Amino acid sequence: MGEEMEEVSKGIKSLRASAPEFTLQSGTGESAETLRSSFFTGLEGTAIQLEKASPEKAGSSRNPTFSVKPKNNPLEGSPSRDSGKKQSLNTSPSRQPRRSPVTQDNSKSCLTKDIFETSHSAESIKRKIENIFCSSQVSSNLPTAINQYHSLYQIEEKPSGVPGCLNYRSLSSSDGKVYLLRRVLGNSQFDSQFVIKCVERWKRVRHPSIVPLCEAFTTFAFTQGAANELVFVYPFYDNAHVFREVYLSNDMNMQLSPLPEKIIWTLFVQLTSSLDALHSAEMIAGESLSPNGILVVGTHRIRLNKCGVAETLSTDAVGSRSYSQHGLYFLNDFQRKKQEDVWRLMHLLFLLTLRSQASIVKNGVLQVGVSEALNVLQQTAIYSDDILNILAFLVDHYNRSLPVSVTQILSLVTPQIVYDYSHVWLHADRLEAELNRRLNASRLFRIISLFGFVLDWEDGSTNPQWSETEEKYILRLFFEYMFHPYSNERNRSFDLTHVVECLNRVDVGSDELMLLASKDSKSLLVVSYADIRFSLVKALSERGIRL
Repeated sequence: MGEEMEEVSKGIKSLRASAPEFTLQSGTGESAETLRSSFFTGLEGTAIQLEKASPEKAGSSRNPTFSVKPKNNPLEGSPSRDSGKKQSLNTSPSRQPRRSPVTQDNSKSCLTKDIFETSHSAESIKRKIENIFCSSQVSSNLPTAINQYHSLYQIEEKPSGVPGCLNYRSLSSSDGKVYLLRRVLGNSQFDSQFVIKCVERWKRVRHPSIVPLCEAFTTFAFTQGAANELVFVYPFYDNAHVFREVYLSNDMNMQLSPLPEKIIWTLFVQLTSSLDALHSAEMIAGESLSPNGILVVGTHRIRLNKCGVAETLSTDAVGSRSYSQHGLYFLNDFQRKKQEDVWRLMHLLFLLTLRSQASIVKNGVLQVGVSEALNVLQQTAIYSDDILNILAFLVDHYNRSLPVSVTQILSLVTPQIVYDYSHVWLHADRLEAELNRRLNASRLFRIISLFGFVLDWEDGSTNPQWSETEEKYILRLFFEYMFHPYSNERNRSFDLTHVVECLNRVDVGSDELMLLASKDSKSLLVVSYADIRFSLVKALSERGIRL
């Protein structure tokens, strides 16, 4: 056995320098501890006691705690390489007993909840997939496919809006994404060239508070050739709701409570920002800036909906088939419609601040004039002077028919914009942390899959009775050490943190030493994680797997 151990040591030292790069490495200089903490947050101390070794078996337990002195290191290499190695196996955090072991039931629900579904993002994505692929089609009269859109599902039973529209959820065969098809019922009177120009203008609009228009086309598919109907295509937002249903509706006939001021500012800043983007592009929001035209796609996350439909089908000066963007009449009418958008914005702010006043706001409609609404709001003294000052400014200009631009409103809400801006970056940091955790999960899954390819590979190219001097034996011992460790009390444990630490150290090629033991403890190998990495790469290359 001593000669075999010496042969293993010499083989590893001579071949280690020729190992190819391990492409599964993250490419960063992070330590294994940093990578571990970014992969499974909250797994500190997660150890499940499975069985306890009997006194007769205590002497033969695998992976006990040892101390290896540098001069007795069987894998001693060059001074420059060995200088970075840890000389004491006792200091390895992967072999220290957990201070507070947590005993859990080995049930699927616990494991799934603790490991794979710890974040709200994962739950949200899972629900979206279930809603898309688990809903049954209630109508067989829908076309199988329209262009690249298939698997149509009618969302609503009755048409809504003027002109009447029906919405369908569909899958795209070109990119696999989910889209909303908004079908304008009947033969609409429109000019094809004008529709193309309008759609191209709206396709260039990209704003976080506006539902983007992807394309528009005409089809006979819904009516089996009876009518050539216009269809608008938008991204589909699962579990989205209309603005009025979320903030202004009262289905239980109970008085609504006042909306917190921070929420009002968040909504108002999003609306003002989207309106500024449209007006800067010489476009108008129109009915999209209304309680029924705004879509709530997340927690206080809103988008202007149905963009482009009204303009495409309009017959007034702005939407006429023969208008010119440089014509004087168009410019005058455009200024009028921009001012109407500002008054719609004022109206929405009144609805949000007075929603608890049942006599003032009913079903998302303001029942009194703006001057009286401002007086009621001032008497209630619920909100700060910042909101009251903006509304007083807008009401004063409205009563005197003075123009107000979105730029003027933005200058009044600058402190609230700065507040929301900082919170957007905080949210981005949380999303980035979640992304890093998921990427690390994918990276470690690929590494453990490579172990499976090597350890379970049985064909004519390898001898089933492989020798203890081959890389496969070292990997087998490491696999047992990683998944079936014993604590210092010689209790076998189920420790996910230990597995993650081992995989991270293998990925970065750590020089830390560990002691591998066979099941009968007759074979002992002192190796580093870099040696395990080399053995894995070499075993894969022998089987024709190039990394």
